[in-house]
Amino acid sequence: MIHPEYSINPGTPEDPPHVQTANDVAKNDPPPSYESLFGKIKRAKAESSGRVDFAKRSCSICTESVVFAVILCIILIIPVSMIVMGSVFLYDCRANEMVPVYLVVHGVFLIIAIIFGLLQTRSDKDKKKDSKKEKTPNEKCIELISTLIHVFLIAWFFYGKYRDSSVPPPSLCVEGKVN
Repeated sequence: MIHPEYSINPGTPEDPPHVQTANDVAKNDPPPSYESLFGKIKRAKAESSGRVDFAKRSCSICTESVVFAVILCIILIIPVSMIVMGSVFLYDCRANEMVPVYLVVHGVFLIIAIIFGLLQTRSDKDKKKDSKKEKTPNEKCIELISTLIHVFLIAWFFYGKYRDSSVPPPSLCVEGKVN
C-alpha cells in the first residue's frame, strides 16, 4: 500500500513546495556592512594623505582582525620549532657547533618580538578610541624595545650567515657512510 503523503491524486492540482534559492536569500538580505574589512580599507584610502599613510592605515586595520591573530598563532610555530630543534641538538650538531645556539637565540627573540608587536597593536587600538591622546611613556618604551629587538634580529641573522659561511663545511662522510 502506498503511503497517503506520497500518493498522487490526479484530480487535485498541488504545487510543489517552494525551494528558497541563494538568489532569493540575497534579495531579502540587507547589503553588507561597511564595517567589513573591505569597507574599512576603502575608507582608509579615502582618508589617507598619500600612499605611505594608506599603507600604514591598511596594515593597522588588518592587524586588528581575527584572521591576523590566527595567522600569528601559525607563525609562532616557526620560532617554537627553532627553539626545540636548537635545544635537542645543542651539544650534538656535527655540521657547526654554533648552529643550535643560533636557532635557540633567534627563536627566543622572535617570540619576544611577536609579543611586543601584539602589545603595540593593542596600544594602537586604545589610542584610536581617543585620537587626541599622546603616547604614554609605556607605549614609547614598548616601541623602543620592539625596534631594538628587530635591529638585533637583523644583526643576529647576518651574524649567523657570516659565521656559518666563514667556517668550511666539515666532512660528514667517513668511508662512504654518512655520520
